[in-house]
Amino acid sequence: VETVTVQGGAPLVNTESGSVSTVIDRKFVESLPLNGRSFNTLLQLTPGVVIAQAASNNQGQFSVAGQRTSANNFLIDGVSANFGVAPTVGLGTTGTGAAQAFSALGGTSSLISVEALQEFRIETSSFAPEFGRSPGGQVIFTTRSGTNGFHGGVYEFFRNDVLDANNWFANAAREPRAAERYNNFGGYLGGPIVRGKTFFFASYEGARLRQPSIQVIQVPSEYARSLANATILPFLAAYPRPDDGTVVPGTYTSQFTGNYSNPSTLNAGNLRLDHTFNERFSIFGRYNEAPSAVASRGNALSEIDSVEIKTRTFTVGANMTVTSQLANTIRANYSLQTAGSVSSLDSLGGATPPRVDVLTPAPLSPASTFASFFTFDTTAYQRGFNASNRNTQINLADDVAWMRGSHRLRFGTDWRMILLDQRPYGAFLDYLANDVASFVSSGQVQLFAIASKPAQYRIHALSLYAQDTWSITPRLTATYGVRWELSPAPAARGNTALAAWQSVNNPGSLALAPTGSPLWATTYRNFAPRIGIAYSLNREGNLILRAGGGIFYDLSAESAASLGSTFPNSESTFVDPVSVPLSNPTAYLPALTTQPPYQNAIGFSPDLKQPRSYQWNVALEKSFGKEQALSLTYVGQAGRELLRQEGIPQPNNNFAGDFSLTRNDAFSNYHALQVQFRKPVANRLHVLLNYTFSHSLDNASNDVQPLLSKDVISAANDYASSDFDVRQNFSGAVVFELPKAGHSRALVYATDGWSLETLVVARGGFPFNANVLTATIGGAFPRPDRVPGKPSWLADPLAPGNQRLNPDAFVVPPTLRQGTEGRNDIRGFGLSQVDLSLLRKFSITDKVALHFCVDAFNLLNHPNFRSPFAYVGFGPAFLQSTMTSNVGLGGLNPLFQQGGPRSLQLSLKLVF
Repeated sequence: VETVTVQGGAPLVNTESGSVSTVIDRKFVESLPLNGRSFNTLLQLTPGVVIAQAASNNQGQFSVAGQRTSANNFLIDGVSANFGVAPTVGLGTTGTGAAQAFSALGGTSSLISVEALQEFRIETSSFAPEFGRSPGGQVIFTTRSGTNGFHGGVYEFFRNDVLDANNWFANAAREPRAAERYNNFGGYLGGPIVRGKTFFFASYEGARLRQPSIQVIQVPSEYARSLANATILPFLAAYPRPDDGTVVPGTYTSQFTGNYSNPSTLNAGNLRLDHTFNERFSIFGRYNEAPSAVASRGNALSEIDSVEIKTRTFTVGANMTVTSQLANTIRANYSLQTAGSVSSLDSLGGATPPRVDVLTPAPLSPASTFASFFTFDTTAYQRGFNASNRNTQINLADDVAWMRGSHRLRFGTDWRMILLDQRPYGAFLDYLANDVASFVSSGQVQLFAIASKPAQYRIHALSLYAQDTWSITPRLTATYGVRWELSPAPAARGNTALAAWQSVNNPGSLALAPTGSPLWATTYRNFAPRIGIAYSLNREGNLILRAGGGIFYDLSAESAASLGSTFPNSESTFVDPVSVPLSNPTAYLPALTTQPPYQNAIGFSPDLKQPRSYQWNVALEKSFGKEQALSLTYVGQAGRELLRQEGIPQPNNNFAGDFSLTRNDAFSNYHALQVQFRKPVANRLHVLLNYTFSHSLDNASNDVQPLLSKDVISAANDYASSDFDVRQNFSGAVVFELPKAGHSRALVYATDGWSLETLVVARGGFPFNANVLTATIGGAFPRPDRVPGKPSWLADPLAPGNQRLNPDAFVVPPTLRQGTEGRNDIRGFGLSQVDLSLLRKFSITDKVALHFCVDAFNLLNHPNFRSPFAYVGFGPAFLQSTMTSNVGLGGLNPLFQQGGPRSLQLSLKLVF
């Protein structure tokens, strides 16, 4: 419907675009207070974009126009950046081409640094046929090249806990600020190698972070430790000691407040070379290398989870002008991301790490074994090797542009292949105790044991498109065409076996398909026609009516990487009871076999189709003079045949546990009114304001969340607000260059070069519902019964957000069944935040300047809270918020995520 270019001197309205999009140039990007110098901040400056909650099985962070967070396509210089892989055994929606290759800190610096960016663009609805692969946002980065003049700079960004406000929960616990140290430094340089012919642009960015955090957990009490004998005491001593060291008879758990810092590192280097042979032919190449690492404390806090992610990309391209009417652009890319994690235990809070043979007895080795200890009234801790995964992408794209009269034709193709190598732990020992009291008295646990082997996949995807932009009259332009998407099922490589299933609609007959059967049949009729029109309602061309619509397909392989951590590549078993420590752990490990009974297998419907989305929009846009414009847009989308995972409890005698089946049983609907006001740089003022009033509904908000069997609750009965639904969402950015004051040289110098930049975000809360954790149905936790007439929330001035859930509003069903509470029937806490920057530019010479900046993120220190976990029957601690929004959102590092306490940042940049 519209293309909005946010930059100085650009047209305020576009009379030719066929999609809803926003373009932000480098100058505007460099002016904004980007927390963590990640482009995550820019995404929320577009109507219809919601920064959603990430999860371990659904790592995506951005919902665009009601689409799932795994439905976004990231492009850098025309090639895919969707080759991300998680550093854990459960890959969720990563590894198969749906996830972006972010750094271990969760940001985009592993792909492109701020200084290397030329232009940022995001398409949000009814985009032209040249864009596809995913129905969500098309996030497009163009990197910077060198010029005939040498330009560059060096910079340093600095944060310290002395400059920051304390966490709300730390203040409530009377805990001081934990240590924070953040240094983000680097440099960039671009210029000619051969003037007028060959150019280079290079950049380096480094980050060193110690991230403060605080968490309140339940640990074994001093009384429990005093009762434990010498053989089981190491299991309890691995927890931190409680805040209250008093021995209180009969009390088996107590509270521990952990105040600590998590270290992170990042090194990102980029080199781009451009060469022009003549006015008709030019080439470029870009290489990017970005290792990163994070060490964070796990649930029990004496656990350290170390994650290392390395990203490498190499892209080459050529631009060819065959004739004055015919041009061709070709791109080729090789990308690699490796991601791994290990866990260890230390002595935080007085904890005593147990000997290696306590959790991992011989002959098992910690180098290939993962071990965990858990009770339902405390938290879990883990130690050992988790996973080491590798994802390789090869991407070829070609686009042909042909001018013929009033027609601008485009044809193109995009082929992608991903080679996924998943290496999980060889063995997993999970020690499960009902509670500390029973463990102390019996010294026994239930043992959940897993044996695994590496898995390898090959994933292909092919896209073709043809489109035409036709200038029908000087006031009417139409863009139309069709795109074809092909997304076959992943195929096994090497010695990997992938389980295909048959008779999935009849649980009693559910069985393995013959060896060599594809996971699902490939569909070849995924044609996606699209059309967009723009009509000037007046002769001046400043009042534009636009409309657009089309069909969009998503990948069907997003969750297929989970096959590597289940049958037949992994097998599990329960043993109850078992005395600890174990004497021979290998006796409890199951054998890897294709023979029944199958334990917790997953599969896909053999007739699985690619999910599709119907999108449409209508917009009216008006410019006022040359300095401001207002657009009103209605956006709608209907998702059909989306993926939904159903849990089927023990389908037949060949199954020892649940079977999770993915089929096309989900659907979604989205309607929104989007308003955008923009004022490009004029009279020292630059403004971009966005407001969205919307409602997103579905019966499943991601591909991999375990859902209840349709025999327990149908897909239709789960239709409710999406997990990422936000009814009202406002974002805005304002840049103001302060005018000089006075007439004296001293006063003019003192007031010259100052500017103010601000970002504002205000939105409603995400919906959620309560859960019962005592047992699962089909692999999912059921919801409780709702008590009619009882409010969900109760006012409580001592609780985070001044309210907590009403325990009298929920009742645990007397039998194992789905409760009467509806899905996502409670609205959580909203979020509001103001970021402000004060910048002073000192001109040293005509070509050299020094920039000093102070950034204040969450300037007003407004507390923002995550929704409660809402676990019914586990006491009041789970009925109120336990963390601030920046922690609860996941994804990006909490220091850089919206919703945290006020944080000040100082920076110096020398540019020339």
